[in-house]
Amino acid sequence: MLRGFHITKGFVDFPDSGGGLYVEDSDATFVQCVFAGNRSAVMGGAVAIWGGSPSFVNCRFYGNDGGWAAGAIYIRKSATPTFVNCLLYSNQAWEGGAVAITTGAATFVNCTLSENAATAGKGGAFLDSRGEAALRNCIIWGNTANTNGTDEIFNLPAAQGSTAVTHSNVKGGWPGEGNLYSDPLFVDPATGDYRIRQTSPCKDKGQNASLPTDVADTSLDGNTTETLPKDLGLNARIHGDSVDMGAYEWHPEDN
Repeated sequence: MLRGFHITKGFVDFPDSGGGLYVEDSDATFVQCVFAGNRSAVMGGAVAIWGGSPSFVNCRFYGNDGGWAAGAIYIRKSATPTFVNCLLYSNQAWEGGAVAITTGAATFVNCTLSENAATAGKGGAFLDSRGEAALRNCIIWGNTANTNGTDEIFNLPAAQGSTAVTHSNVKGGWPGEGNLYSDPLFVDPATGDYRIRQTSPCKDKGQNASLPTDVADTSLDGNTTETLPKDLGLNARIHGDSVDMGAYEWHPEDN
């Protein structure tokens, strides 16, 4: 387990690596890591994952540039990574502004993807070529793409709409149980504050059953079998009856 790493200003100019981190056939766990300002000339501005089932918990990805594809995260070679309580914002690439998946799949739980950009093609936030990814309790909002209608999530035509999105807030809408299409009311995205306000439609609208076990021990109590107890800000993950959508749980002191 790698905890609290900051990976910044990495750069590669060949296709097999992410600009900051290259993960091959690994089940490593990355906790409270920051990937900022990395870039690749080809794909995977922050991380390239080639095989394995790594986990990223409470990580931030921002200001990364993926070149051709995957501003922050590139996934292939049957990789099945999991991202929990992660925030991806202000990343860019020609296609797949934050994430691009070619072969493989990924699971995103309580993640926020916003202000990412596909500067020349499709998938402002998420380019899922095979449509096998799963997004649960997520907020995908305010991303942009050069191709109309693909600002948030894009699958290739043969897999159109097959990315499994549930109990999430997607700008423009997306089919799936419990999904919303409503301004999430972030506190101050201009300064990178993607907490939600008390009046946010994302409050109490997630699904508790989607929360994974606390494999990263976010509460530092030695218990890795309990349900995830903390959000990205290390505040209690559930405040009220149901978990909130996105990387942050709303708390009265937030706004």
